[in-house]
Amino acid sequence: MSAAESFSLTPEALADPVALVGRDGKCLAVNPAFAKLGITHAIGKRLELLAAEEGRETRNQLRNALKNSAVRESSIYLEEYRNSRWKVVIVPLAADRAAMIFLAGGKDLAYVDALTGLPNRRDGLHQLEIEWARTLRNEGKRFSLALADIDHFKQINDRYGHEVGDQCLKAVAKRLKAVLRKGDWCARWGGEEFLIFLYSTASEKKGGLAGCERARKSVCSRPFITSSGSQISLAVSMGVVDSNMYRKGGTVQQMFADADMLMYEAKAAGRNRTCVNEAGAKLFWQREEIRNLLRDDGLEVVAESAYPLGKKDESCLFCAPRLIDGDKLTTMRLLRAARLQEMLQEIENHWFATLAAWLADKPATTIMAPISSPSLLVFERLLPIHEAIGKISDLGHRLVLLARANEDIAIPAVRSVKDLRIAGAEFGLRSISLESVPVELIERLQPINILLDPCKEDDIRPGVRQALETCNATIFLYSNSDATAK
Repeated sequence: MSAAESFSLTPEALADPVALVGRDGKCLAVNPAFAKLGITHAIGKRLELLAAEEGRETRNQLRNALKNSAVRESSIYLEEYRNSRWKVVIVPLAADRAAMIFLAGGKDLAYVDALTGLPNRRDGLHQLEIEWARTLRNEGKRFSLALADIDHFKQINDRYGHEVGDQCLKAVAKRLKAVLRKGDWCARWGGEEFLIFLYSTASEKKGGLAGCERARKSVCSRPFITSSGSQISLAVSMGVVDSNMYRKGGTVQQMFADADMLMYEAKAAGRNRTCVNEAGAKLFWQREEIRNLLRDDGLEVVAESAYPLGKKDESCLFCAPRLIDGDKLTTMRLLRAARLQEMLQEIENHWFATLAAWLADKPATTIMAPISSPSLLVFERLLPIHEAIGKISDLGHRLVLLARANEDIAIPAVRSVKDLRIAGAEFGLRSISLESVPVELIERLQPINILLDPCKEDDIRPGVRQALETCNATIFLYSNSDATAK
C-alpha cells in the first residue's frame, strides 16, 4: 500500500486541511480539505517553498517545525499564511513521515486561550522549549523572554466586576500583539500575566528591552473604554531576560524564575515599567546557597532613623536585613527567592537573632522591624523568633513588628493585629504608599502602628493624612538615610 493510500484511510474525514510530508519536507499526500489553502499541485513539492509569496519568516517557521517533527509533536502559529491565521500541528508518524494539520484561526482549544485568542501557557511553554533548544545549537541565535503583569488588576475586578476585567485582559492582549514584529509572539500565561517572546540577533543587545518597552507603552498609551463607557487606565510591569546569559548551564526554568523576579522588582519600583537583567547580576538564590549564606552570617542590620508623625524629637529606628556587601535590591532578590522556596522562616530566625545581638549595646528606644506575616508567629515552630523578640524586650527596647500592607495577612483565630502580643512586641503595617491607603485592610486589622514609605511630612496629602488619622494608629515616617552596622 502506498503512502498516499494508507494516508487516505483516516484524514479524509477531517474538516481541516491535512498534508502528509516526508523528512525532506516534500508533500506525499493531502486530504480534500487541503484545497482551502488554495495550494494546487502540492504532491512532490516542499510546502515551505509553495509559500514563497508568504515571506521568509513563514517559510522558516514551516521548515523548522518539520525538522522537529521526527522527535515529538510540535505546533506553530502562522499569522498570515494564505491570507488567514492558522495553527499548524505537526504529528510524527512512522517511516520518517509527519502529518501537518492546519487549524483555521488557531482553533485548537488545547493550545489556545479561549478569552484572548493567544497561545495558552501549555503552548507557550512548548514553543519556548523548542526555541531554547534551537538557540543552544546556534551561537548566532538569541532571544529575550518577558513576563508582563497587569498593574492593579485586582482593583479593576473589585471595582468594575469580572466581566470588565475580562474586557481589559482582551484589550491588553490585543495591544501587546499589535506591536510585536513578525516572528515574535506572546501568550496568556495565566491570570493577568502574559509571556512575551522576542527574537534578537547577536548585534541586538538591547532588542528585547526595546521591544518590551514598545509593548508596555502600547498598553498604557490610552485609556480602555468599557462597553458601558467607563474609562480605565491600563498598564503592565515587565521583567525581561536575555537567553545569552543562560547558555552555560542555564535552563528555561531559571529564565522564568529570573523574569518573575524582575517583574516583581518592576512592581516594587512603582509599576508600569520594565526591569531587565544585567550581566553579572545575581537574581536568584538556590536553597543551598541561602543556607550557606546564613551559616556564614551573611546578613547585617541596616538602621534608618524614624519618628512619629508630628513628633520629630521622639526618634526611633527602622531596622531591616541586608546582605553584607550588598544593597537593597540584591537583598530584596534574596528575600524573594527565599519566599518562593518557602525559606523565609529560616531567614527570619537568623536575622532576628542578629538584630538582638546588634541591639545589645544600644540605648533603649523604639525598634521597628519587618516580619513576613504576623500569622507566622502564632506557631510554636517559630520559637527562635520568639526567643529573639524576648531578648530585645529584655534589653528595654519597644519592638514593633511590621507586616506588608499589600499582602493578604491571614491570622488564625486572631481578629486584628491588636490581639497579637508575643514577648511584648507590638504589630503594625508598612509599605503604605502616599498615593493610596488600603482603608479596608486597615479597618480589618486595626493596626496600632503604621510606617509610611520614605517621605517628608509635608509630602502627605490632606486626604491621605485624614484617612490615616481615622485608624487611631501611631504613624511613623523614616528618612531613608542609612546607619549600617554588622
